[in-house]
Amino acid sequence: MQNRLSSQLLDRVLLILDTVAESVDGTTLSEIAAKTGLSVATCHRLLGAMTERGMLFRAEDRRFVFGARIGFYRLQAEVGPSLRRRMAPALRRLNSQFRETIMLFAREGTRSVCIDRIDGDTFIETLTGKIGGTVPLGIGAGSIMILASLPDDEREAIIAANSDEYGRFRNVTPDSVRLQCETAREAGYAFDVGEVIIGVSGVSIPIYDHTTRVIGAFGFTLLTERATAEHVLGCVEALRDEIRSLQRRQFL
Repeated sequence: MQNRLSSQLLDRVLLILDTVAESVDGTTLSEIAAKTGLSVATCHRLLGAMTERGMLFRAEDRRFVFGARIGFYRLQAEVGPSLRRRMAPALRRLNSQFRETIMLFAREGTRSVCIDRIDGDTFIETLTGKIGGTVPLGIGAGSIMILASLPDDEREAIIAANSDEYGRFRNVTPDSVRLQCETAREAGYAFDVGEVIIGVSGVSIPIYDHTTRVIGAFGFTLLTERATAEHVLGCVEALRDEIRSLQRRQFL
C-alpha cells in the first residue's frame, strides 16, 4: 500500500514538472490543475512542497517556473559532473595550500551556479550559499568572471535581463557590473573586495574548454581582512597554475 502511494505521489510530481517544462513563461496553479487533471487542492499542496525544496519558483506574477534545484540538476546533466570531476583535485589542492574557501561555478542561462565548494578554516557566508545555489550573472567574483568572458552582445543581453535583480544586492547596478567586467577582462581575473557582502571578498579566474568557450569559473572566497594585494595575487597565480596543468593534460 505504501509503495503504491509513493509511486502515485512521484507520478504526480513528474506530471507537474512536465507541465511546467512545456511552458515558456511559466504556468499558474489553475493552468497546472487543468492540464494535469489533478484537483486544485492537490496541485496547491504539491506546488507548495516543490517550491519549498527549490524544485519550482513562484514568480511575482504567480506563475511557476523551474527553481534553482532543477537548474542545478540540469547543469549537472550537461556540464556539471564532468567539470566538477575534472576540477575536484585542483580544488582540494588549493584548499589544502591556502586554507581558504574554494568554489567552482558554471553558467545556467542568465545565472551562475555553484557546482562545488570546499570550506576553508573559517566558514564564510557566500551569495550562493551551499552547492546548487545561484545568483544572477554579474554578482560576485566567479559570476563576474563568467560574464566578462562572454561575447559583448551576449554579455549586454544578460545584463539587461538581470538589471531588475541587481537592485537587491548592495552596491550593484548595471553600470557597476559593466565596469567590473571590463576590469576583469583587462586583469584576467575578477576581484570583489567586499563590495556586495561587507567583510567578504572573492577572487576568480575563468575556465575555458578546448574551443575557448567559457564553461565556468573558480576561485577563492575569503575574509576581506586577508585580501592583501600579495595574498590575492598569490591566489590568482595558484589558480592559473592549476588551469595550465589541466590544459597540459588535455583535461579541458
